[in-house]
Amino acid sequence: MEKQAVLVKDLTVREIVVSVYFTQLFLLFLATVLSFFLFNQFSDWLLLFKWDIKAIFGLGFIVVVIAVVLNVGLSFLFSKEAMDDGGINEKLFKGITIPQMIVLCLVISLAEELFFRGVLQTTFGLVVASLVFAGLHFRYLRKPVLFLGVVVLSFLIGLVYMWTGNLWVTIFIHFLIDLALGLIIKFELIKGGTS
Repeated sequence: MEKQAVLVKDLTVREIVVSVYFTQLFLLFLATVLSFFLFNQFSDWLLLFKWDIKAIFGLGFIVVVIAVVLNVGLSFLFSKEAMDDGGINEKLFKGITIPQMIVLCLVISLAEELFFRGVLQTTFGLVVASLVFAGLHFRYLRKPVLFLGVVVLSFLIGLVYMWTGNLWVTIFIHFLIDLALGLIIKFELIKGGTS
């Protein structure tokens, strides 16, 4: 984390944003390529999207509230050091405007849910998709609280996908969680950590 903090300090917000977009484009590329091999036909993708307002917004909001409350709760239970991701989220979310944050969170939620739930979970199951998702957040490996939080969140979103079979629900959940936590960071709504 110390090396990452030094690296983050030297990066501009623009460099971090470009890096995030590049990563998401790579996940979209992987999802597209893998779907050619793992799905019988393109129309299989369409079966993963259902416009079910009750599931998307009803269940979605419940899961978002649970996830945000748990995340905020962790920030009060554990020290600032235990919750420190190396400063990347703080620099990113404080350095962009709210419209930029909305677009960024939308791109992240679309790319990651298409790849992790749409391709990996649909093909290999909940455990594989959730563990690969957690592994993608390798920068948290030295921060057990953060890593456990990512694992739990991934399994929670994966369970919702398993119950609903609907990517719109998981995209909505992922988007709102990222946006809510981004806004909390941007406006320092939670100082977090105990002294």
